Amino acid sequence: MKLLVINNLSSGFGKSAVYDFMRMFSEAGDEVVVRSIDSSMDFASALTGAEFFDAVAVAGGDGTHSSVCYLLRDTGIPILPLPVGTANLIAMNLCTPEEPYELAQLARNGKRLRFDMGQLEFADATSGFMMIAGCGYDAKIMSDAKGSKQLLGPVSYFKAAFDNPNPQRAHFTIDIDGETVEADGVCVLVLNFSKMQFDITLGPGN
Repeated sequence: MKLLVINNLSSGFGKSAVYDFMRMFSEAGDEVVVRSIDSSMDFASALTGAEFFDAVAVAGGDGTHSSVCYLLRDTGIPILPLPVGTANLIAMNLCTPEEPYELAQLARNGKRLRFDMGQLEFADATSGFMMIAGCGYDAKIMSDAKGSKQLLGPVSYFKAAFDNPNPQRAHFTIDIDGETVEADGVCVLVLNFSKMQFDITLGPGN
């Protein structure tokens, strides 16, 4: 089996888990190619030639998984999220195991499932997401949490929220599938999967 492993060195915790996964996955005759990246690098270049592999395993957090899934959308290439980020909400919603041996078995013998993605269109670009896209207060929390993720893990999000007790209100005009919605509020969240950290559900199911 030919497996491409994308290893984001900038992602949260569990950095050694990807190496345990590869060791437990490998069998005689396998070809495992590891491409390590960090936040300063282009995901697209790391995925060059992905179509020549049987599957792609992605070690990182939700941002890494979303980025790779969007770049490989509509290719039919199986993608396995290896949850080594801060929150790992995508892996949690997909019920992906965390233990390296179980992940290795899933990569080799697991059932393939198809999932949709969300896509945001801007004036000069498009962007995809697997989990949640947000602006306003949500984006502020995500941005402020970056500096403490390595130290605090998921608690970094709570710290960012406590550091911003009075979020700015704004008027939002949003076009969703041809329908325009206007509202006042502190943020906008567009959900694809709904279950958050600590089993908190934001929407009416997945």
